[in-house]
Amino acid sequence: PAYKHKEIIAKMARASEKLNILINDIFLSLQLKENLAFNPELIDLKELIEDLYNQTLKPNYEKRGLVLNLQDSDSVEINSDKFYLTIALQKLLDNAEKYSLSGQVDIDIAEKDNYAIIEIRDSGIGLTDEEKPKIFNKFFRGIKAKEIWQDGSGLGLNITKEIIEALGGEISAESEGRSRGSRFIVKLPIG
Repeated sequence: PAYKHKEIIAKMARASEKLNILINDIFLSLQLKENLAFNPELIDLKELIEDLYNQTLKPNYEKRGLVLNLQDSDSVEINSDKFYLTIALQKLLDNAEKYSLSGQVDIDIAEKDNYAIIEIRDSGIGLTDEEKPKIFNKFFRGIKAKEIWQDGSGLGLNITKEIIEALGGEISAESEGRSRGSRFIVKLPIG
């Protein structure tokens, strides 16, 4: 029957999309092992995050009833590679959306000691003490993360960390436990 064919085609399309995301993440992970040629440019972080949200993330946030709250932060400009920084921030904000069942995602941007600090706080599933030290490991996914979002590759946070470190920065993750949300802090050099 025709309805069975539509179901099969829909399943194949979802599987194909999942495989495509996995291949792209593996390719990007391998690229980051090379000595990449970065193209530094002056980037206004608040503007970059607003553009990323409005051009890419907004439909998924709205579909889930989530609000992205970019705090009244001062404008902080850094000299960095916009392409790779956008990938890293998108992966962090994608995770905040995927693992927050409701509520909001708060972002603070500040400058301290010649570093830009980007803090992303979500109201999601949080991290256990056992998960925290492994969260940036390649292919690691927490138990609750696997339950909520089966299609994840386990590469997103690893790629994010590799990009941030390649740009001369640091990233850390904090959480007060399961169902208490997560907080990711990205520290990038200004110059």
